[in-house]
Amino acid sequence: MIKYLFDDLKQVGKKKYYFKNEEEEIYFSNNYFEIEISYHSGCIDLAINYDGKRDNYFCSDFFSTNEKEKIKVVLNSCYSIEQKCKILSQLLLEISRGKV
Repeated sequence: MIKYLFDDLKQVGKKKYYFKNEEEEIYFSNNYFEIEISYHSGCIDLAINYDGKRDNYFCSDFFSTNEKEKIKVVLNSCYSIEQKCKILSQLLLEISRGKV
């Protein structure tokens, strides 16, 4: 369902996609960090591999407090999955540009 909804994040780095047991995972990676987006049972989750650690977005040092709050608002919104993915994709693209 989300396989192509984050394609603009290819600007961040190489894309890998996995589907198993009704769960989708998409990874975007470069030399500095890796963004992991998973979708299962109608929920989107986000993790970051950064500085040798893999953390949920809310526990990661990669994002500022303000960035974490913006992501949280999108993930917990009442938008459709497609809308959440589009907004989240643009937000992650904006954030990642400032990190490289």
